[in-house]
Amino acid sequence: MNPPHGAEGRSNATDALDRPAGDDPFPHHYALLEHVHRVLRPRTYVEIGVDAGLGLRFAAPGTTVVGIDPVLRSEVVAAHPDAHLVEATSDEFFATRDLGTLLDGRPVDLAFVDGMHRFEHVLRDLANLQPYCDHGSVVLVHDCLPSDEACAARERATVAWAGDVWRAAHALVTEWPDAGFLTLDVPPTGMGLLVGLGGIPPLAECVAPWTARYGQVPFDRYEADPSTTVNVAAATPARLEALLPDPRP
Repeated sequence: MNPPHGAEGRSNATDALDRPAGDDPFPHHYALLEHVHRVLRPRTYVEIGVDAGLGLRFAAPGTTVVGIDPVLRSEVVAAHPDAHLVEATSDEFFATRDLGTLLDGRPVDLAFVDGMHRFEHVLRDLANLQPYCDHGSVVLVHDCLPSDEACAARERATVAWAGDVWRAAHALVTEWPDAGFLTLDVPPTGMGLLVGLGGIPPLAECVAPWTARYGQVPFDRYEADPSTTVNVAAATPARLEALLPDPRP
């Protein structure tokens, strides 16, 4: 799980309410997340890496919300009394809790993965979510498009920090091109999109070999051609809506 976000998370809180004009690109990843909530109208929403709770506020009344974070802020818990907020790392959560029970037996409609900014943790988060997903599940993965090598470092030394999440995106794009994983080019550090996580081969079997294989991929391979390495697409409302499934009945 990620440590508390730096200034880029909190100072841009109001940006999430700045919706793009027409089909202009989204100004910030929270604007994109809000749009997905409005279009998809998820019945169930899972957030890995709650931090200041900025993403939780987009869930509509009646949505079953599960939030996971190793350090839950008291003000976030107070602001979301109907949500299932669990103070644990994502690994601890999936080892000790049954997500299906918290979701009342329904599949994950929307998940937002913004936990520990290391690619092996992201792969584990996806593998742990997969049993609760189906062909219509939408998973967003933050931080797939670092701006430079410092931003992509495994240890945080910058305000805008993506870590090496790009390696998880690169693994999915390379190993399973038919899964359709792509990275939406939205500030500050991109947003990965995977639709139908429940319908692809079991990720749990891939975490160990992919961790060994992609942990050795140098940053200069990403830097040379990020559009191919993590399959970059424009982050506009029309592009996003074309990728999303219809809302559940």
